[in-house]
Amino acid sequence: MKKFLIVFPCDTLAYSPTILNMAEMLSERGSVDMVTLWDKRGETAAKGLPCRFLYIRIPSLIRRCLQRCFHAYCWVKAFLLYRILKKHKEEYDLIFAVDSLGYYTTRRVYGKERVIYVSLEIYDDAWLALTKKVGVDMLLIQSRERKEFLFGEAPIPYRILPNSSRSIPEHVISKKPGFRLIYMGSIYPAHGVEFCIEALTELSEQFTLTLKGIISERYRRILIKKYGRLMKTERLVLDNSYTPQTMVLDYLDKFDVGFCFYDINGLLSGNFNYISSPAGKMYAYFAAGLPVIGQDILGLHDVLEYDAGILVDRTSPQAIARAVRGVFEEYGRFSNGASRAGKALCFDSHFNAILSELLSPGCSAALENA
Repeated sequence: MKKFLIVFPCDTLAYSPTILNMAEMLSERGSVDMVTLWDKRGETAAKGLPCRFLYIRIPSLIRRCLQRCFHAYCWVKAFLLYRILKKHKEEYDLIFAVDSLGYYTTRRVYGKERVIYVSLEIYDDAWLALTKKVGVDMLLIQSRERKEFLFGEAPIPYRILPNSSRSIPEHVISKKPGFRLIYMGSIYPAHGVEFCIEALTELSEQFTLTLKGIISERYRRILIKKYGRLMKTERLVLDNSYTPQTMVLDYLDKFDVGFCFYDINGLLSGNFNYISSPAGKMYAYFAAGLPVIGQDILGLHDVLEYDAGILVDRTSPQAIARAVRGVFEEYGRFSNGASRAGKALCFDSHFNAILSELLSPGCSAALENA
C-alpha cells in the first residue's frame, strides 16, 4: 500500500478545496498523513477525512501577536513545522508540500526524496528565494502564468492542477424562477462585497443576494448598519455557517448565479497573486451549473473560454446589475457553459492523471535521481 504525506502549514484547511480533495483522492490509493496548522474549523473539516493529522499548535493569543509581524510569524511556523517533520519522519512514496515555506522546510528534512511543490499562493519572497536554492523537481500549479511568475523560464517540470470541485453532478438546465444570487468566500470589504450589495439595489425586488463565508464581527456590524433594510426584507442574507466540502454543491443548488469580485483599486493593484488566481468559488459555481459574473482578470478567464457567464471591465454596481440582467436573458446558454467548464476542469480527472504519472516507474526513478 502506498503512503503519502501532505504538508500544509496554514490554518485554512476548511477553505482549501485543493488540499481536501487531494487528501480524499490519495486515501483511495493508500494511507495519508497531513501536517497542518490547527484551527477549530480546520479540525471540523478534518473529521471527515481518512488521514492521520499531525497538528502544529500555536496558542491563539500568541498567534494574534505574531501575526502583527508577518515575517516573524512565518519563521515561527517554519521552525515548528521543521520540528514536527523531524520528530515524525517516515518513508513516503510521495510528499506534497504546499507553497514555498512548506516546500523549503520539507526539503530541509527530506532532502532530495520525492517532494512535490504544490502552489496555492504565489509570492516573490524570502521563502521563494530559498526554494530556488534547493531546487524543484516537480511543480503542481494553477496556471502557466503563475508558474512563470514564480520561476520564469526555468525548465521546471510542472502540471496544471485546478482548484476545482471533485465530482460533477448532472444538471437539468432551465431558467430558474428564484433570481437568487450568491457571493461565496471570505466576506471582506476588499473582496468586492459591497459592489455586489449595491448592485442588488439596482435590480428588481425579486432578486436576493446571499453572502456565504467568514465575516468579522466588526464588518458584520458595519453591513447591518449600512444595509439593514435589505436584510429585514430578506433580500440580503448573511450566512457564515460552515458547509463541509462534500456539501458545497448541494448548498449551491439553491442559487442561480455566482459572484466573483474583488476591490480592483485595493487588493488587485499590483498583486499578481489575486489577479491570476483562479478562484475556488468560480470552480464551485461551475460544478453546480451556476453562471459566473466577475471581473475581467486573468484568473477568471475560464468564464470566457467556456461561455459560462459575463466578466465586466470596470467594476461598479451598475455594471454588475447589467451583467445580471444579461445572464438571465440567456440563462440556459450560460448555465450550460458553466456545466461544461465544471466537467472539463474537474479535479478528479486532473489529479488522477498527475498521480498516475508520478507513481509510474519511469517518473519514480527520475524523481529519485533528480
